[in-house]
Amino acid sequence: MLLPFMAKKKEALLEEVMEEQKEALLAKAGALDNSFFVSFYQLSIDFSFLDAYDFFVELDCHSNLFYELLPQMGEMDGLRFYKILAMYHTIELLLRKRKQVKAEEMAQALYDTYGFSEEEKKLFTLLLACALHFPSQFPPLFAKSFGRYLFDFSVENPFALAFLENFCYNSYSSFQTYLSKYISINRRIRLSEMEREKIAR
Repeated sequence: MLLPFMAKKKEALLEEVMEEQKEALLAKAGALDNSFFVSFYQLSIDFSFLDAYDFFVELDCHSNLFYELLPQMGEMDGLRFYKILAMYHTIELLLRKRKQVKAEEMAQALYDTYGFSEEEKKLFTLLLACALHFPSQFPPLFAKSFGRYLFDFSVENPFALAFLENFCYNSYSSFQTYLSKYISINRRIRLSEMEREKIAR
């Protein structure tokens, strides 16, 4: 259990690592020309920050890599946390709404919002292909990719990998519940299409 002064130190470090990136990302998401993508990625950014606070600072439990490794995070790692969770949120949405959302358009919105490098685009493309064609293999592959991408080492401990799988699943579940709380996701998508059709006339 963290002593109060240790908790405050971790909280301050988390804010330093992630707060600046959060505001810049929200601004980029707000500049997208599709209102569904705007609401999707702005909410993803907010939820990623809340997830980071909960798991890096508050949740001291077995195999929680976030809690153990927060002191090693640098500025780029904070941005990477937003990016890897956005990849997961995007892939899960596309798995459920393939007929309503064009994968290419959403991928471009993802890249534009988070400033993906060519290597990050390749990683997302491979993870999406795995999710579409080998869905049962996607959760463990994503957990391994998450560990390597965020912490820069291979996570081999099965308990740590299971923790990462559950973390990603619960992150999307909470995010999706809130996204569809007042307006369904299908309705949000349709409204964005109507707005684009109106602009195109």
